[in-house]
Amino acid sequence: DEFRKFLSNRFGNLGRAWHAIEANGDGRITYMEFCAALRRMGYTGANNLRCGWDRQSYRDIRQLWAALDSDCSGSITLDEIDPVGYRLLCQFKLLCESHYGGLREALRCLDPDRNGQISLQELTAGLQKHSKKLWTVNNCKVLFQRLNPEGRKFLCETDVDFLRSLQIQDPEKELRAFLAQYRLAMTQ
Repeated sequence: DEFRKFLSNRFGNLGRAWHAIEANGDGRITYMEFCAALRRMGYTGANNLRCGWDRQSYRDIRQLWAALDSDCSGSITLDEIDPVGYRLLCQFKLLCESHYGGLREALRCLDPDRNGQISLQELTAGLQKHSKKLWTVNNCKVLFQRLNPEGRKFLCETDVDFLRSLQIQDPEKELRAFLAQYRLAMTQ
């Protein structure tokens, strides 16, 4: 989709874009927040070729909003902007809460040298102990990017704090998928 491509090009990945647009930390973007963010980014609508906003820009933005707000809730959530990142973050959150007792506790356990910094390699090694099928190198890289919008070479405990407000749309479905992956890993 053209808008997601614009965001990826502008911010490097959809996770960074989400953090830039969803600035107040409530896990949702209202239409007013959306329009303000688009103006800050210089996005003017389909093809993004116009200088400034005109009537067509407003029509394009309304159409884009309608397409992104797929559940017509009046706000956009991460799953509507970045479905892949959302799913990985949900799986990670469920793993942290069910296996480690919490988000920060999980990062402490995934930090083998106990220096308070978790590299991509450390994250991948720790998660692959649970499921190599779910936590492929690529999935771990995407997760690392979504947890680390500043693009640092490591994660720290505060990087997972925003996950507390992550709304898992269908917790039972996500938990079943997570447990199925986890059980599969335990039999391998």
